[in-house]
Amino acid sequence: MIGNKGAGKTTFIDRFFRLILDKSLRENCLLIKIDLADSNGEQATITSWLTEQLKTELKNGLFKGEYPSFSELQGVFYQEYQRWRCGERKFLYERNKNEFKEKFGEYIADFTEKHPDDYVMKLIKNATKARGLMPCIVFDNTDHFPQIFQEAVFQYAQSIYRKVFSFIICPITDRTIWQLSKSGPLQSYENQAFYLPVPSTKDVLAKRIEFIKEKAIEDSEGSKKYFTKKGIRLSIPNISAFAFAVEDIFINEDYIGRVVGWLSNHDIRRSLQIARRIITSPITDISLLVNAYVIGKKSHISHWQIKKALLVGDYNHFYQKDSNFILNLFEVQPSSITSPLLRLSILRLLSDTYSENSDAEKNYLYIDDILNYFEPVTINRILIKEHLKALLDYRLIETYDPTDTNIDELQRVKITPCGRIHYEFAIEEKEGIYIGQMALNTPIANQSYLMRVRDFLKKKRTRQDWEVIIKLFVEYCLQQDSLYISLPQKQIYDSQRKLRERISQRWT
Repeated sequence: MIGNKGAGKTTFIDRFFRLILDKSLRENCLLIKIDLADSNGEQATITSWLTEQLKTELKNGLFKGEYPSFSELQGVFYQEYQRWRCGERKFLYERNKNEFKEKFGEYIADFTEKHPDDYVMKLIKNATKARGLMPCIVFDNTDHFPQIFQEAVFQYAQSIYRKVFSFIICPITDRTIWQLSKSGPLQSYENQAFYLPVPSTKDVLAKRIEFIKEKAIEDSEGSKKYFTKKGIRLSIPNISAFAFAVEDIFINEDYIGRVVGWLSNHDIRRSLQIARRIITSPITDISLLVNAYVIGKKSHISHWQIKKALLVGDYNHFYQKDSNFILNLFEVQPSSITSPLLRLSILRLLSDTYSENSDAEKNYLYIDDILNYFEPVTINRILIKEHLKALLDYRLIETYDPTDTNIDELQRVKITPCGRIHYEFAIEEKEGIYIGQMALNTPIANQSYLMRVRDFLKKKRTRQDWEVIIKLFVEYCLQQDSLYISLPQKQIYDSQRKLRERISQRWT
């Protein structure tokens, strides 16, 4: 089952067996779920861990959570029981059946302890042959671990499939399946891929808003009231108005839906977290929208308010430690002073490399190639690695191996939708909300600049004041960039020159 992270693979499988599959078919399935997120991630012990998990889940599924009785175990070990009874222990069986059963019980106990893998296989065979059930085994959250770990799980699943009649499901990401199909067990073993398309953020929010509306209509006849986490009482009219207000922000505005989707890299869970950050921010002040809808008056929140709510969250200004979705592209550490445009330069290089074509490998660059690219620019390799790490931590770039969070020369990376929307914020955004917030939160090593900006901060700022602050900040960044970066006169650096020209034209 292939789908992007957060696409709902686990939910899809759960709903398929619980709601979609015909009841008569469902009753003939033995559904076993193994959540790999509960494992310790050690490849050396994953086989034994999976065996223990399967043994527990099979016991719960076949014997209703209780340890099997002797007669049930006799059915599981039916062939061995018959061999003992008619073969090597025939005379013991005829002479003393109780002693025979004691001996056989000891054999079963010894077998289950010393051969847990074979015992699991016997339990699965018992489900198919004795009970007429189709074992459906789901190895969930495999994609949280390195590729070599995933291969071990896939091979374990294949060993079951090849020995016992069964249906094995391994939910993994589209990037993982692409990598495993090039090298690994997917090339050698029989498998069938089912793709779960990722719904757009707009569609997900639209479905949830529709549910709220329907729920409000269903409950409108009673006197029900709802409480938020902070104890605020909301009546049914407020709930309906809230749904319309959220719809006005996210559904009726294609641009906002795209921003949320790209920032989350199309991860549904993260998209919902970003949407919540916008709704609960005091900048949005959604209570005004709710009140407007309650009294029948149309209201609207502007783009710049929504963007600012996204950036600042519960604060009055952008605060990096509070933001898991937004990265300050201009930040420079005091201990590692360099150009404040370095992160943008890296994103520009990766953006030039990025191509939406069938050969996904062309989207990636080796870290070593990135370091070599910036070496003639007079940027220290260690500094580039530090900034690459920051971009990776905030998901503006991603590694070839999604589970590898280290930056080394042999690693490959590419720009993500989150990185592309960040680049758009810094270069193309009309309102200047992003760069304005970064101007107030980026460490500056220029006293005259600080004094001028502080004069603006002492008063209520107008739009013209913000334009001046942004202009001063961009001029400072370009001036610092000229001190620490020297672009060679080669064609491969033309895009870097165009980046700086665009920043200057756009903001100064």
